[in-house]
Amino acid sequence: MELFLTITYLIIFLSGFLLFFKLIKDSNFPKIFKQGKTNSIIVASVLISLILAYLLAMLVVKFMEVIIVLIY
Repeated sequence: MELFLTITYLIIFLSGFLLFFKLIKDSNFPKIFKQGKTNSIIVASVLISLILAYLLAMLVVKFMEVIIVLIY
């Protein structure tokens, strides 16, 4: 069961990271920074995407753990 949760975490984390990074890149988020601050925009986008992907993956895994405990 632990392996299943780990694999689920990895899949959700990676897909969540890609999704959040795409959403941030396509939004107006880069307009917050000054013109020409490309590195800052990329670093901030990656960090925010990592944080959101981590939170999403942990939310799903913890929810699954609670469901498993309730079932068994």
